[in-house]
Amino acid sequence: MNALDIMHAEHACAKLSTRYANCLDKFEDEAVLELFAPDGVWVHMVKGPLRGREVIGEFLKSRDRALLLRHIASNAEVEVLSPTKATGRSYWTAYIAKPGEADQLPTISAPASIGAYTDEYVCIDGQWYFATRTMHPLFRGV
Repeated sequence: MNALDIMHAEHACAKLSTRYANCLDKFEDEAVLELFAPDGVWVHMVKGPLRGREVIGEFLKSRDRALLLRHIASNAEVEVLSPTKATGRSYWTAYIAKPGEADQLPTISAPASIGAYTDEYVCIDGQWYFATRTMHPLFRGV
């Protein structure tokens, strides 16, 4: 791989984390699923390993859609191992609130959780996906 190929792979993999956070917040379940390889694994901090898009999709559908979510993805770092494999890590900060009155913003006191992800990426037919996304909670809200 040349330097441009490596930069492209790094960018594509890092972008997965941002898209993941944005789609989770908007309850765009199908878009979240498309970020994972067909046999991808999401190692959830509460649910444990969710293997494959179907199982991940079942979990996503079970989420309380009345909540307001905002996930902040940061500090993405990707290491390209080959033309089809990469690893990475990043942080998340998650805010969760219940909707407020129609004319008022919802209130929050602290992030619901802060944690780290370790990721394995795979490139299939020129498209990068999460092969495995593992959550490591570091802090929880009060």
